[in-house]
Amino acid sequence: MIETFTSLARRRPPPGILAAPAGRRRLTDALIAAVVTAVEVGGSAAAGAHHDHPHAPGVASYLLLAAGGVALIARRRYPAAVLAITLGSALGASALGATGVVWLALIVAFFTAVQARRRAAAIAALIIGYLVSVWPPWLLGTGDHPSVTFALTLLIGLLVLLSAAELIRSGSQRAQALRRSREEELRRRASEDRMRMARDLHDVVAHNISVINVQ
Repeated sequence: MIETFTSLARRRPPPGILAAPAGRRRLTDALIAAVVTAVEVGGSAAAGAHHDHPHAPGVASYLLLAAGGVALIARRRYPAAVLAITLGSALGASALGATGVVWLALIVAFFTAVQARRRAAAIAALIIGYLVSVWPPWLLGTGDHPSVTFALTLLIGLLVLLSAAELIRSGSQRAQALRRSREEELRRRASEDRMRMARDLHDVVAHNISVINVQ
């Protein structure tokens, strides 16, 4: 009885409802950063090799893309700073002639910032990226400047991206609330079990003492 009570008192919630260890999160972030960097740099190199444009991407553009991808390692700890780094690297690499998937790191950092409730930084990044892409707006559709259709399509795409990030954040918050509720329920049940075991143990001890007194 005493051993059962001791083991019950030391019982913890099942590991499935606990947060992932910090080491696993760091490994996941490192893998994501490596994959994003490889996709951006490799995709830009492939696009530059298959398309002959006047400003072919150089080493500087690849370094900027790599810097933005590597910065994702710290995206959980410094979401706003990483968002700013990826925005600058994407805009700089694009200005230097990089093409292909140059915005992937920025998208990952944007979603992370929204998840971390850095909405002001996330919305500011969208506005800055949009204005740089269509600036100056009064020259849309003239010469080599973006067309009006492109500007509208980009605006709609960014709004959809923001909406998707908010939906994911809301779902993540609900999942966290549910997990905390389950943990509290497990702790409550464990506390009730300990109290019941304590009462049973008290009854057993009291009964044994009474028997000893009678004998």
